[in-house]
Amino acid sequence: MQYEELINIWNSSNVELETKVQINRKLVKEVAFRKIKSRLGEVKWTAFFGLVLGFFWSAFLIRFVVANVYDLKFAIQGIVLLGISIFSIVLYAYKLQLYYSINSRFSVVKTQRKIERLKYLELLDVKSLYIIIPLFSAPFAIVIAKAFLHIDLFSFGIFGKALLYYTLGAIVIAVILVFVLSKFSGKKMEESIAFLDELKETD
Repeated sequence: MQYEELINIWNSSNVELETKVQINRKLVKEVAFRKIKSRLGEVKWTAFFGLVLGFFWSAFLIRFVVANVYDLKFAIQGIVLLGISIFSIVLYAYKLQLYYSINSRFSVVKTQRKIERLKYLELLDVKSLYIIIPLFSAPFAIVIAKAFLHIDLFSFGIFGKALLYYTLGAIVIAVILVFVLSKFSGKKMEESIAFLDELKETD
């Protein structure tokens, strides 16, 4: 066998080996990304449920505002709740967009950034309860009482004092709820980020 033929065989075997290595790396990365998305499944379903619920709740609030458009004390409560509902819809939609954009076509670093963003949004979602529960639970009670029970809570003489106690109670509930949720929020994402660090080292 000629020297040139040996060189050609050697070169072709090297190319074949390199191709196999690249294919194996691609397969490992794809499996790893599927595992990550599986870990983040809870985020996906929570966001999806929140999105659907947000649309129904917003539709109800729009009807409520229209029905009470000439009674500003109720219309304003509905508009306030509608504002926070739209904000939640945008937040959940962004979470889903981030989740579905995680795939093996992107680099490990870019994927880590997306998961970090998801982690931040989850934390923001939990911490926002400090504001949402104390400030928006009273308008929620007013709207629900008016829409379903046809009760005007503003007509009660003690409503102002009751509202103060109600808000103070809501603050206590918010603190407890945020404390409990903070214990569990973001753990899956931290694990996914750590897993990506390992993948980056072997890449």
